[in-house]
Amino acid sequence: MKNKSFYNWIVTLFILSFPISLFADDDIDPHPTDDDPLPGAPIDTALIYLIIIGIVFAFYVVQRQKKINKI
Repeated sequence: MKNKSFYNWIVTLFILSFPISLFADDDIDPHPTDDDPLPGAPIDTALIYLIIIGIVFAFYVVQRQKKINKI
């Protein structure tokens, strides 16, 4: 069981770290500076709330799974 848990953590870390490598490339053709930057996506304003909700949901699922396995 511990081996499967370790495998799940490794897969999770790999999936979370993969998008980071997409932004590691430098811009070969730099764009001219704009006086008017593009606005951020509307999800940017609620990102902290989404993270908190995700952590609470994950905690709820883990607790529910522990309760089911006890029975």
